[in-house]
Amino acid sequence: MDYVAEDHNLDKRKTLRLSAYPAMEKALYTWFVQERARGTPLSGELISEKAKFFYQQLNLSGDFKASSGWLQKFKERYGIRQLTITGDQLISKAMTIKSVLCTYHPTVHH
Repeated sequence: MDYVAEDHNLDKRKTLRLSAYPAMEKALYTWFVQERARGTPLSGELISEKAKFFYQQLNLSGDFKASSGWLQKFKERYGIRQLTITGDQLISKAMTIKSVLCTYHPTVHH
C-alpha cells in the first residue's frame, strides 16, 4: 500500500491532534482504503466530498466544512502520503503497456 506511510513518524511529531469527528474519519478512512485497494483514482476533492457525506449520514453536530486544512490534517493523522493517481495517469499507463505489447507481440492490435 504505497498510499499509506508505513512509519507514521509518531515519535517525531510534537503533538498529535485528535479529530473533532473521529467516527466520520474512521468511516472515511475505511472507505479510502477500500477504494485505493480497488485502484480507484481519488482526489482531495473527492475525499472531502465523501467526508461531508459521512458527516451527514452519521448525523453529527457542528459545522464541518471539509476544508483543505482539514484534508491535510486528515492525511497526516492517517499517514496518507499520496493522492496523485488520476484517471488520466491510469489511461496513460494502460496506453504505454499496450504500445509495448504491440511492439513485441504483433498479434496485439490497437
